[in-house]
Amino acid sequence: MHESGPVASNDETLAISEHIVTALNDYNLSHLLLMGATQDFTGSHLEGLEGDRMFRHFREL
Repeated sequence: MHESGPVASNDETLAISEHIVTALNDYNLSHLLLMGATQDFTGSHLEGLEGDRMFRHFREL
């Protein structure tokens, strides 16, 4: 999730990502690869997912 560049995050990014991860649960996957943030989200709508918090957030889904 990037704040700038060709594919920039917006206020719907987290909700869409949560929907996708929840839908993937129907496929009984053994693994889901998540990449950590490559940018500083300070002051953005994704600030709560900095560091390892993104992995913890999606683990519960």
